[in-house]
Amino acid sequence: MVNEPTVDLARVEGEARRMADGESEINLSDFKHDRARHADLVTWSALAWWLLSYGGDTTDWSLVLPDRGSASLRHLARTGIIAAAESRSIVLRYSDGQRFDYSDLFSSPDRNRSQLQGNQWQAFDELDGDELRVIPDLASPWHLIPTPSWSGLIYPWLGCLNLRSPALSVTGYRKFLGAADKVVSELIKNVPMWSRANRAFAAVSVTKGGGERGDGRRASWNRLHVVVADNGIGIPSALRHYLAAYHDSESDFGCLNDIDILCKLIFSGRNGRELSHHDGDGIYKSQLSAGKWVGALDIITTNTRGEILRVGTRGIDKESLEKAPSTPAIPGAQGTLMHVLLQATDYEGARQEAASYESLRFETNGYKETTDRLYQPILASA
Repeated sequence: MVNEPTVDLARVEGEARRMADGESEINLSDFKHDRARHADLVTWSALAWWLLSYGGDTTDWSLVLPDRGSASLRHLARTGIIAAAESRSIVLRYSDGQRFDYSDLFSSPDRNRSQLQGNQWQAFDELDGDELRVIPDLASPWHLIPTPSWSGLIYPWLGCLNLRSPALSVTGYRKFLGAADKVVSELIKNVPMWSRANRAFAAVSVTKGGGERGDGRRASWNRLHVVVADNGIGIPSALRHYLAAYHDSESDFGCLNDIDILCKLIFSGRNGRELSHHDGDGIYKSQLSAGKWVGALDIITTNTRGEILRVGTRGIDKESLEKAPSTPAIPGAQGTLMHVLLQATDYEGARQEAASYESLRFETNGYKETTDRLYQPILASA
C-alpha cells in the first residue's frame, strides 16, 4: 500500500479556503503545465470539481486564465476548469481584462471547428492531434447516453481521435478503443444512475507521450485522459442509499468504512461484492482498463459528513493503491471526481517507459500476462 499520494492538492486547498473566506478571484494567468502528466492533471481537475460543487454563491467570482491560444490554456481546459466555471456563471477573463471565448482554445482559430455537429459533446480539436471533447452540462435531464453503434462503440468518435502510434499494434488499437469506450461510457452513466447531481461535466482529451518500441527506435505513444465530475451525494452515500433500498444494510459490505467501500468498488466486480441486484461495476471496469493500459484511476469524493476521501490506483494489484493520509481541507466540496489515464501502447519497451514517464509505481509485466490477469475476473463474472 502506497502511503504518500503522488497528487498534490495544496494549491487546490489554498484557493478553496481563500474563496470560501470571501475572496472573489482565482488568478491562474501564470500557470505553467508539465507535459500533461496524470498527477498534475488530477490536481487541476480537483480544482475544477471544487468550482463545480462548491455550495456557496459564485456569481461574483472571476477566473483569470493563461494567454489565449497557449498550451497552458488548453491544459486547463482538459481538466474541466473552464466547463466548471461556466456552469457556475464565474467570469472567465485574461489578465488584460478581455473575456474568454472558446475560440481562444485554438492556436489557429480560423483553421479549427469548435463544435461536434449533431452531438452533445463540444469538440476543440487542434490540427496537430491535440484533441479535446467536453460535455459541460452532463447532469442535464436532456443529456442522452447513446446506444452502441454498428462498430459496437457507444462513442464511435473515439476512433477519430489521434490514438494510433508506432507504439501500438493494429490489434492493440482495436482493444484500446474498446477499453476507452468502456471507461468513458461507464463513468458517464454513473452520474445519472448514482450521483443525484444537478451539475456535472465530462472532459476527454488526447495528448502525446514518447517512448521506445523495444527495437531501439523511437516511438511516441498517445495518452487518453478522462475526467468526470459531479456535485452529487458522493460514492459512499450512493452505495449506502442502495443498501437501504434493498434492506441490505446489515451485510458485510454495509459495515465497511467509507474508504474500504471505495476499495471494494475498485477491486471487486459484481460477483465479488456479495450484493443482490447490484450491477454498478463501472469503477471496477475502469480500474481494470487503467491497469491494462499502463494508466491510473483517481477518485476524490465526499461522504455523508462532508469529508473528502481520496484514493488512486497506480497498477493492477491492491498494493498499488494510494490513500491520502489525511482529509484535504477543501471547504464546501461535494460529489465525486473521477479521473482516468489510459496510455495507448502494447509494446513492452514503451510500456516500461510510459510507466516511468508518469512516475507511476506500476508493474509492467508482459502484455499478454497482464491482459490474462485482468480479463480473468471479467470472464468469471460474466
